[in-house]
Amino acid sequence: METNDDVTSIIDGNAVLQSPVAVPDTFEEVAKMVFGHLPKCGRDFVTDTYHETAVISSPSFLLSGTTTKTPREWKSLRSHNFNKTQHLKLLLEQWSTDKYAEQL
Repeated sequence: METNDDVTSIIDGNAVLQSPVAVPDTFEEVAKMVFGHLPKCGRDFVTDTYHETAVISSPSFLLSGTTTKTPREWKSLRSHNFNKTQHLKLLLEQWSTDKYAEQL
């Protein structure tokens, strides 16, 4: 079987982050879940950019690390730009570790 090593898939990060029916208990588990949804070939995870001037009026959530428990109101968390930015930074931080590098 012939393979193409030059294949790159671009995943709509917001769609993946909005899609879980059952949200994992911690943000570390969310990072694992989302990473597992990415194709095994070139991994480009793309989301929107969130600007301070575009903040939707809803409560912000302090995400203090991977062990932070995920709120049950997942869609509410994802509706606030500050929360989205924190979450994306955490994903990047997690996916930059050796643990994830070994899975590439």
